[in-house]
Amino acid sequence: MFDSILIPLDGSPLAECVLPHAVALMQSFHPKVTLLHVMDNGGKDAPTASINALDWQLRQMEAEHALKALGSQLREFSVVASDQIAQDAQIVDSQIDMHIVEGGAAESILNWARDHDNDLIVLGSHGRGGLSPWHISSVAHKVISRAAASVLLVRVDHDSVNSVNSVNSVNGSCAALALDHVRYKRILLPMDGSQRAECVLPVAATLANQHGAQIVLAHVAHRPDLPGRTPPSQELLDMTEQFVERNRNEAEQYLQEIKNRLPGDVETRVRVSDNVSASLHEIVANEAIDLVLMSAHGYSGQSRWPQGSVTANFMAYGSVPLLMVQDMIYTLPGNKRPVQANAQPNIALGGSLAGAYSSGHSGAQASARRDTILVGGR
Repeated sequence: MFDSILIPLDGSPLAECVLPHAVALMQSFHPKVTLLHVMDNGGKDAPTASINALDWQLRQMEAEHALKALGSQLREFSVVASDQIAQDAQIVDSQIDMHIVEGGAAESILNWARDHDNDLIVLGSHGRGGLSPWHISSVAHKVISRAAASVLLVRVDHDSVNSVNSVNSVNGSCAALALDHVRYKRILLPMDGSQRAECVLPVAATLANQHGAQIVLAHVAHRPDLPGRTPPSQELLDMTEQFVERNRNEAEQYLQEIKNRLPGDVETRVRVSDNVSASLHEIVANEAIDLVLMSAHGYSGQSRWPQGSVTANFMAYGSVPLLMVQDMIYTLPGNKRPVQANAQPNIALGGSLAGAYSSGHSGAQASARRDTILVGGR
């Protein structure tokens, strides 16, 4: 499902809060993991300025040392979380690469993920810039708004880090990471009746099996708007209620069908609301959800944007980690790879998501970037 994971790190304690979640994914999907540090020179739009060569070299050496330490820490997390320490230590050691690149932070992350066909980007909501009144940092926002891969966005702000038992917020920064790996207890899956939304089912089944998690299937029946210069007639109100009730009944049957396809402990929730995103946020807040898992697009999704409106809302305003599974081949502006708007996800439980990505990655592997510095190999 996720064969290649990219973890951007900027040397800050906040960015390191994603590591326990990376371990949870490694234990579930056994992917290749790349730790990427970007030495941010501001990118091509930054004003030209002289760079002290010695200072730059020192920064590079510090980044290499930090990445090696984090790579060792990530292996330690994985080993401690495993029941077969000796065997998994060798497996995990062969899965972790570390690289340093130079350039603008967001652009470099996006370029790396595209050139190396990463299935998933594990991204912290905040990093070196520290916590702020904004829900996500500018770098995270840029990556999310143009990412062609799936994204796990880990919340590291004051209001959300306390929901994860191995990460804590202390004086605006993350405390030392505990060796306990993250375990998801309740996973929310918003379903809108589309096949695109169902592309998350194999991922949900794998995570639930690994973590012993309960899956909460949710559908929000949208109450239609009744615009007009005068109040709607009683007849129109009655017709609207009949329409909503019909959709509610259909949603309950639909979620029951999905429930029968999933193993383990599964619950269903059907809500009626004029605001789908707000209702889903209420479920997260009221039912102790610690991971939201949703597809990038739903029933009305279009490939011109990397996410649909509900997913984009959760990216920007969610309070818990969000795993967004990219169901479409999205092409960055200026990228010559074609957009495949009608890509159909593979939704067979236990199957692979490769079908959702394969058409967008049919070309030869991109050559290694010239600004890459190999820190630690497989």
